[in-house]
Amino acid sequence: MRWTQSYAHDIGLGGSYGHRFKEVMIPELVHFDGILIRDGLLGGSTDGAIYRRWQTKSPAFDPDTSSSLTHTRFLQLKRTLKLNDNKTAKKKGEEGYEPAYKYDFIFDVVCHNVRAITETASLDLCGDESSWAHQGWGEPGAGIIARIMNKPGITKGGQTVLLVDAYRCRPYSYLHRHKLHRKINDWNAAGPKEVRLIMEKIAPFIAGGGSERVLWKSKPHSTWDNHFSGCQILNWLGEEGYAATMTCRRNRLPKNVPPKYFHTEKTANGDKVARVARFQNPISAVKIQKKASVTGDPTSPDDFFTRVHVSMQSTSSTNFTTVNALNEVSNFIRIKNRGRTSTGSKRVWGIEMNDARALYLSTYGAVDTLDSMIRRCNIGYRCFKYWHAAKNHALALAVAVAYDIYKECLTETAAQEYWQLTDLERKRHKPLSFFDFRDKLSQQTCRYSPVNQYYPGDKNFRVVTAMSKESRDQAKRKKEHITTKAKSNGLISEEQYNDIKKKMKLNDTRFCGDLTKIKKHLAAKESITHKLHCAVCGKPAYSRCTICNVGLHGEVFAICVVHKELRLFLKGDGKDQPGEITEYAGVTIDWIRGRKAVMTVYDDSGKPQGEPIQLYELQTREQMHQLMIDKGFHKKSQKESIQELQVEQREKQLKQLGDGTSLYGRQMGIYFVVLLVIGSIGVFFISGKRKKTRSSIAHSALVSRV
Repeated sequence: MRWTQSYAHDIGLGGSYGHRFKEVMIPELVHFDGILIRDGLLGGSTDGAIYRRWQTKSPAFDPDTSSSLTHTRFLQLKRTLKLNDNKTAKKKGEEGYEPAYKYDFIFDVVCHNVRAITETASLDLCGDESSWAHQGWGEPGAGIIARIMNKPGITKGGQTVLLVDAYRCRPYSYLHRHKLHRKINDWNAAGPKEVRLIMEKIAPFIAGGGSERVLWKSKPHSTWDNHFSGCQILNWLGEEGYAATMTCRRNRLPKNVPPKYFHTEKTANGDKVARVARFQNPISAVKIQKKASVTGDPTSPDDFFTRVHVSMQSTSSTNFTTVNALNEVSNFIRIKNRGRTSTGSKRVWGIEMNDARALYLSTYGAVDTLDSMIRRCNIGYRCFKYWHAAKNHALALAVAVAYDIYKECLTETAAQEYWQLTDLERKRHKPLSFFDFRDKLSQQTCRYSPVNQYYPGDKNFRVVTAMSKESRDQAKRKKEHITTKAKSNGLISEEQYNDIKKKMKLNDTRFCGDLTKIKKHLAAKESITHKLHCAVCGKPAYSRCTICNVGLHGEVFAICVVHKELRLFLKGDGKDQPGEITEYAGVTIDWIRGRKAVMTVYDDSGKPQGEPIQLYELQTREQMHQLMIDKGFHKKSQKESIQELQVEQREKQLKQLGDGTSLYGRQMGIYFVVLLVIGSIGVFFISGKRKKTRSSIAHSALVSRV
């Protein structure tokens, strides 16, 4: 946020001349990324037409996007967004210069937070490059932007090497691909050098590496493709005690061994001779080598490292090269099957396999899986600034990682036991698909407001501290997970009623009454030119109630008026606040706001019954109940409550079908959306009685570090 605001000032935005530029706020940056995630969910804007999300008459219009930021503000943030401080960044030629300094921060945040939430990392890692497309130019002379071969849909752009968990979407380290890496004597090939640099970055997190965060108790095994292979890197890994498995390029076969002893000839597609010879009689070469750091005679197995090279005929000539990775090299048959027995299409066959190929196939491909999920995110927009493409690529990476963590928390037995999920909760809360997860995530980010005080640190925002203590307490989002068991007949059952009654015992009880009694407040709406914060929801308000003289959100003015009056109806400082009038039959209420709260009871004809009831002296629920009994009201039975809820539900359905613009329809529609969002993506494990997850690393982690 500071970097973005500073850059906006440097390019002349704001001040006394030109268009007004408001200072950048953290919620706006959250909304900015939420818009990109939502745009990708709805198909993306590769044609540069993201502006259609704000056009109300366009089929591509999205209300969540439109309500989170205006299109003008979105363009302002896009123009001024910064992930670094240009004034303090190292310049070319200075020691420590990083050509990817403009977008390095978001990659660093993602990997940092993955390491932070990981107690123990897997000993099997996978390394590969991840590519992002851009047809423009990067940093002069750095080689960040280059031609990219054999990457579907990408012919020019940049690449970042990722080191991830072999079985999960968890990036632990990264390395941007360019020409200005630290020079190492006699290390000229790009691939092997990248492996060495990225393994040096994770060394502090291995036991004995000097870091407080120990992710690996022993040095891990990593899998790479042939671009990274070679005797130089394999010997270095062996000397350092690492293990690795790689496919080997034909021009990087083991030295001092004639190539004729390995499979090196390239075969044409459909070669029948090669097809017959697949996986038959693989050639295995084993070399046990003493470490160069050992002087004199070796005294322990740690003084050696073992290199194994396996050469065989697959679809073409195939060579696997390993170091400290294989205990044996044996041949075996792996059974494969396709089809169904019931339909008679069941096919079973065997594939000749060996240990080297089995190890490689089981531990390679995690980065390709990440790339697939990143492409499905469709995050992007047209921009001549090259680093925006890399930043959007990293944002999609964060979304993919967050989804993988979300699935782990819901599906894996160890995580379920950690979160203390019951069998009923496990059955009820099935994991969302990647599409639905992005839908909920984009809705939450587009609707994010610190006024809800849902995340750590929200209570320190100025928009929250400017509110009264009572308003702050009332504005906190309720964390109870409300369960509604939908029935086919559309009515509320006794089971549902008991469930809702149990879960809805909140501190701030509601008072259901005749909304026509506050029509004077609804008619007192006045538009204003300067921005106020809504006294109820905290959102920017450009209208106010002339009676209450406070700002109220214009789009839901009536609902905010109702809530404000209900909240101020009775004054109280704790859980013993009076309430629960809805439990009594025959009550229609009106009130006078303020500390001298007065309730007036009306009969069916609309005439007051008796004198107004003074409420401001009440302090406990027991006093409220006794007062209602003294006034002749009886408590509703369970049957009456169920019937009332059923009538309300029927009225709601009729009003939504008949008049979607009515106050009632708008009020209930907004409540339904809020409940739908709150009751989504596993909110049940974010309760006061359970530990909060540390897995939310999409954008909130980036915001927290900025």
